[in-house]
Amino acid sequence: MTAVLVILTIVLFIAIDLVRLRYERRRRADQAQPVAAFSPLRYPRGIFLSSGHSWASLTDVGEIRVGADELVTQALGRVDRVELPEAGTHVERGRPLAHLQEKGRTLAICSPVTGVVVAVNPAAPESLPDALKDDPYGAGWFARIWPAEHTEALAGLKVGERAAAWLRSEVQRLADFLSRRSAPRGEAPVLADGAQPALGAIGLLDDAGLEAFGEEFLHMR
Repeated sequence: MTAVLVILTIVLFIAIDLVRLRYERRRRADQAQPVAAFSPLRYPRGIFLSSGHSWASLTDVGEIRVGADELVTQALGRVDRVELPEAGTHVERGRPLAHLQEKGRTLAICSPVTGVVVAVNPAAPESLPDALKDDPYGAGWFARIWPAEHTEALAGLKVGERAAAWLRSEVQRLADFLSRRSAPRGEAPVLADGAQPALGAIGLLDDAGLEAFGEEFLHMR
């Protein structure tokens, strides 16, 4: 009987050790996951970009559809909730239009135009964050706005090759910004060579870093 108990005790210790080793291997594998870099930014035709990283496009009926550009969506990676204004709301260029919530923190995206909100994206609240991440210039649009002045609505916004070149330069500026910031949990907001931002890098920053991003890139004051 004693021999059986000894054998069972040894088997139990071996099983516990195997579980511990499996846990350690899984933990190390998770830590070794490569950091994903920004994908090449897309720039569809007919899209006008604001310096606050919102976009605008003119519809066939004269409304202006607006949203957040891909630098914002890749920098966030994934948002938990998108808050949009109600139809009939008057919005001003350079003032908050939409609020993106991520892990209990909020970033405001400013409107690229002045006017009245005609309609907002009808996507369900739980599906809009995915649409914003996967198709920011299409299914992830925020609102349609009737501009205060059609002749001036898109004035001052960037379009064409000028807009594409500016967006590329902003990615490098973001990488430089992130390299000066440290993440509270030790994750790297930029790749090891510092040349590319990490996908979802903004979510890795502390509150001060998130506020600085809003001020420098989204023109939040």
